Amino acid sequence: MTNSQATVSRRGSTKTPAADSVLSRSTAQEPGTHAILAAIKPNDANDAVLRMAEWLTAREHRELQIVSVIDNAPLISSFAAGVPVIPPFHDDEERRAIKRALRAAHDRSGHSASRFRVDVLEGSAPITIAELARQRDARMVVVGKGTRGMLSHLVYGEQVMEIIERSQSPVLVVPSNPSIPIERAMVAFDFSTASIRAAFTAHEILAPGGRLTLVHVATPRRIMGKRSQWWLRSIERRAREALGEFARTLPPRAGVTVEMEKLHGEPVDVLTTYARSQEMQLLACGWHEHALLERMFVGSNTADLLHRAECAMLVAPTPRGGGNGGGAA
Repeated sequence: MTNSQATVSRRGSTKTPAADSVLSRSTAQEPGTHAILAAIKPNDANDAVLRMAEWLTAREHRELQIVSVIDNAPLISSFAAGVPVIPPFHDDEERRAIKRALRAAHDRSGHSASRFRVDVLEGSAPITIAELARQRDARMVVVGKGTRGMLSHLVYGEQVMEIIERSQSPVLVVPSNPSIPIERAMVAFDFSTASIRAAFTAHEILAPGGRLTLVHVATPRRIMGKRSQWWLRSIERRAREALGEFARTLPPRAGVTVEMEKLHGEPVDVLTTYARSQEMQLLACGWHEHALLERMFVGSNTADLLHRAECAMLVAPTPRGGGNGGGAA
């Protein structure tokens, strides 16, 4: 694996059309307009999602909204056994108990969000969470990564992946012991609108004095002949130049450093190794209908990267129109 690193100088900044479009929609929004939506499982003893969401709301002066979904989807085993499925019944007292527990957890944290609400809903968790985020134009959805291989796309009904696929807002997937505040972040950057949105969002949430690294991965290619090698070098040179041009479009923030890194190898291996070696706290990437990482990372997939990343992971979808509040859209 070879790499080259550069720190960005902001002189002579030239916006690309895609970056300019994403940035213009971001700056048109008033601070605090769009809430951080924390999706927390009922009776979840781990407070990782709540701690991350509280930090984000304090960092960006936004409303904190907590949603807990009582999943009433029937077990697959019931269908397999041919047993008639009766939707489970959850009484009002159960909902009130979950709501009290979530409010108590928030109170214990010591955070005092000026705008704060808790909802306990019933239904399919991924559908309910994604739809609620859409209805409320959420800035970001914060979810837990889970501990039992939740991110394998081979398992039916994987909730985190389904939330990502359905969401119009960026989704922040939090490990069980996240590192807060986020001061070191990297973006898997492939020049798509989704990865541009991921970069803007990661840049915005970085703590003061933070470092953002834009990482472009060149996958191995079998090149024969001098003419083909010259063509490949020309492509890589243009990619480095375009990466630098985009980096200069990021709004200046006091104390925040933007760097560029060019890596070679199989992308999932390279990105997870780099994130670990640099002690990254956040790995951001884009997502769109054709699965950005499945297109960009031949032989790998989004679920594999999410499963193997040890840090928090931000997945930003392609912006849909001008009305979405998530991230820098």
